[in-house]
Amino acid sequence: MRLIDISGQTFGQLSVLARAPNRGRYVRWLCRCLCGNETVVVGVDLRSGHSQSCGCRRVRPGSANPMFGRHHTIEARRKQAAAKDGKFVGIKNPNYGNTGKKAPMWGKKLSEEARRKISRANSRDNHPAWKGGVTPEQTLIRTSATYKAWRVAVFVRDDYTCQVCGLRGGRLNADHIKRFSDFPALRLEVGNGRTLCVPCHRTTETYGNRKVA
Repeated sequence: MRLIDISGQTFGQLSVLARAPNRGRYVRWLCRCLCGNETVVVGVDLRSGHSQSCGCRRVRPGSANPMFGRHHTIEARRKQAAAKDGKFVGIKNPNYGNTGKKAPMWGKKLSEEARRKISRANSRDNHPAWKGGVTPEQTLIRTSATYKAWRVAVFVRDDYTCQVCGLRGGRLNADHIKRFSDFPALRLEVGNGRTLCVPCHRTTETYGNRKVA
């Protein structure tokens, strides 16, 4: 059977970066989750919808809808049932706790004109966070195809194995041994990268905004 290349496709929160080594007869793919973590997933699980994130959210088997706890699951079912009757029912925001309050606009159906006004008010230079379309240089590099190829090369060299604890597979990060921001000439050097699992990566001196003393 001919292999279908799904590189560049998105399944739930997972974006497929490149093919990973098979495990037995199963074809696996290196994916990046919206939360920033990278993980290796079996292709059939991606296409069936069984795997839609790195594990940072729970998905009900056979459904594309995220279920955040039992209360939200019940509320989601209530909304789906009401939708069949042509009604619009708001779901309580789980972040509001037990106060009984609802998030603003929940349960309200906006007119087309109202939605257009909100869209115009938050578009481009009208939005307080708008910076004129300027994307930071580091962000451009980290989202480039060359940088993705660098990560894959680091993973392949290390056989998808954490270089600290020895864990193979799972949620992995390609870590820069010499800090990304401090050594621009080494950003895409495979020799300056190492494969780390997420827990080991978080213990490094350069993780996040930490600075080496």
